Amino acid sequence: MSGVPAAYRLCYQNEDSNAPMEEVVLAMQGILIDESLPPVEQKKKVPRNPYFAQQMVVLSGYGTPGFEQCEHAITLIDEKLQMSLKEEAFNPYFTIRNLNTRAIPLQFSPGVDPKGFLLDAGGQTLVHLDDNVVEYFAKQETIIGNEKIERFNSVKPDEFRFRTGLLVEIQMSFLIRKVNGGFKMFKVLRSIAMLSDCHLLNANALYQASLNSAKQPRTQSLKCRLAYDEEVLYG
Repeated sequence: MSGVPAAYRLCYQNEDSNAPMEEVVLAMQGILIDESLPPVEQKKKVPRNPYFAQQMVVLSGYGTPGFEQCEHAITLIDEKLQMSLKEEAFNPYFTIRNLNTRAIPLQFSPGVDPKGFLLDAGGQTLVHLDDNVVEYFAKQETIIGNEKIERFNSVKPDEFRFRTGLLVEIQMSFLIRKVNGGFKMFKVLRSIAMLSDCHLLNANALYQASLNSAKQPRTQSLKCRLAYDEEVLYG
């Protein structure tokens, strides 16, 4: 179709030539430092052009080896394709209907669009497809018999809020589009899982402690007499 940029997916194939092609998915762990995630509970969170409405996360590894290893892998892909990557991973809520006429549109889950703002914004030209879905998980403790087991459970984004400060793992794939005569690669968010909230709890505890410390009555400080070459200074 004229005017529609062609899109490609980064895939791999095993040595067996008869094996099906599989899309490359990279898992990356880090601290969530910025996000735009559901539920969409305010109409003003939907852009004027709803095609640009998206689920987005930004992670930081603060120099940890695992995070740097993932960054190195992304850099290698970047250099191989001679493209420029952004730091965040995102996934739009919508696909232009004419780009995939055979796909079956999906309804937004109540946890993503509880008030129907996204549904209304899509109109007749935009559809929500399986490719636009982001899965949400949380690592939780479960008691089975007398044993405590940690497992990943699927969660609803309106019941479990992903907040900045959480330690998370995201899974992303890579989409390549023609943009302004060249190619640009995007990191597509596929899933996000909460691994631990201890960093957030510790930060909140330190913040509360600093507030309590600030409320303590100040004691009168003593003057400190300092002498330099017969000049007297007071601290």
